[in-house]
Amino acid sequence: EEQSEERMQSILSRYRSKLKTVYGGRTTFVPINRGGTNRVLYFLVYLSRDPTGVRVFKEESEKMEIVQRIAWQEIKLRGQSFSGTDDMFGGQDDVEHQVSAKDASENLYLARQFWLSKLSNSALTIYRETWADFLEESDLYPSDLQAAMKALFKEGEVRNLDADVSRRRKYIVKVDVYSNNAERWSLDSSN
Repeated sequence: EEQSEERMQSILSRYRSKLKTVYGGRTTFVPINRGGTNRVLYFLVYLSRDPTGVRVFKEESEKMEIVQRIAWQEIKLRGQSFSGTDDMFGGQDDVEHQVSAKDASENLYLARQFWLSKLSNSALTIYRETWADFLEESDLYPSDLQAAMKALFKEGEVRNLDADVSRRRKYIVKVDVYSNNAERWSLDSSN
């Protein structure tokens, strides 16, 4: 199982690399699972020369992945009810919460690790090009990166050198998609 996963990632990386070499730009992807299973049917690979395209694709892909996970969970629950083993403790309303909680915590961890690998005591300038690079490199969703940065900020691990971000609720990292306005972030050296 693990070898096939590594092989699949290797092929996907080579394919994306070849696309970038031939056509230029950035690539990102989203796995599409076989209905009712947790197995990948194919990867939808996106190529864009515009950094905003990567952000928009990742945002829309995240919505699609949530729907895909909920559908998979509903099929699983339907199978349980046909076999006579209903879930005694959860109703249909709990499906979305059950599906997203595990993935959200795993993605938050990966996003935190990603940020900590990028940040240092010197300033990291984040603008739309950098943001697109991060989305392409990490294969995480924008909400994962935002949530991780928010958690790191609340814990006092990072700071914004250009703005007071304490009142920002949803998007702690402000990325202006229409210009190259930027913010500088760093590890908080006072800790």
